Amino acid sequence: VGLEIVDQNDNKIIAKDTLGISMISINEIIRRMDNTVRSMFEDLASISEQEKPNNKLVLEIIDTDKEVNKLYFLIWKLVRKGMINENKAKILGVDFLGLSSIQWLAMNLESIGDEIKRIARFLNEEKPSRNDKGKIKALKNLLLLIKKNYEDAMTAYYKNDKDLALEIASKNDKFTIEECNKLF
Repeated sequence: VGLEIVDQNDNKIIAKDTLGISMISINEIIRRMDNTVRSMFEDLASISEQEKPNNKLVLEIIDTDKEVNKLYFLIWKLVRKGMINENKAKILGVDFLGLSSIQWLAMNLESIGDEIKRIARFLNEEKPSRNDKGKIKALKNLLLLIKKNYEDAMTAYYKNDKDLALEIASKNDKFTIEECNKLF
């Protein structure tokens, strides 16, 4: 994102940075990443509810993950520019600590997208048998719990509510692990 190939041959590629930093909102990019990850959760839920493998949905999740990756690299590029040049950070409307926090958030959103992709592939390959309704129900419940935790965490981020974030982190860790253990 934001690169134009100026020259290329068998040994090298020269790319020009065409990113207009003043025209970009980091918060909008984070929102786009969040919305994309949420749609990946929805597709993952659909896969978990189906009795037969659905390669089409898995491929959609893989393609959607590529979009999350592109947005992550755009954030990475913007954060890097802001850390190198304080004036660019001001244009972005973020201080050094804010840039670091945004980088961390974007990296974690990208990781969540990667994990959803891995789970989708696993579910498509290792579908529990129809006779094992208990495992299927436990899996659906676990996916719903993880999705809810994610949504609550993002709500805390958007509201800048540290108390809510700490509450979410402290109450869900143990319960989520227990649910995973029940499933396995």
